[in-house]
Amino acid sequence: MCNHYRREIRKAGLSTKVYGFEEFSETKIRFDNLPVDVYPDRPAMIGRLHEGAYEFVEMRWGFPPFQGRKLRTNTRRIDLPFWRPWLKPEYRCLIPFTSFAEWVEGPGGKPKEMWFGLAGGTGGYFAGIWRPWSGTRGTKADPAIGEHLLFSLLTSDPNEVIGRYTKTIAIAAMA
Repeated sequence: MCNHYRREIRKAGLSTKVYGFEEFSETKIRFDNLPVDVYPDRPAMIGRLHEGAYEFVEMRWGFPPFQGRKLRTNTRRIDLPFWRPWLKPEYRCLIPFTSFAEWVEGPGGKPKEMWFGLAGGTGGYFAGIWRPWSGTRGTKADPAIGEHLLFSLLTSDPNEVIGRYTKTIAIAAMA
């Protein structure tokens, strides 16, 4: 399951063409402070509907742990009661990306990341859900205490392209 993706929107010149906004426009959307490489529990740019308008906001990747498990970065079993409140239309979101990595077996059986992207270097969106949450996130050395917006990717079985490389992953729907 994807736990590392990139959003090289400005570098790829995709801000207006694919995502429908100019990063330095009058809307003052600026994401220079956000990393290109996105990992769990790190900030990312997420698109959501808010008060009838589409907006980009900063959120952290991963719902809080439940049932003693790790952060829930990917949502595959939407039939579980844990996810039910966040599957409503007002909690759906789009996660822009230009490429994503999946773990595959490398030389000598050692795992390595294999990168996937859309043809022509264009970007796409992962389908996702988001939620508000209050608590501590981040590292022990740099904790972020307070109110947070969190997101999780909606995933499915791998398609035939990705499935050729690994049978154990799941990917989100891409636009």
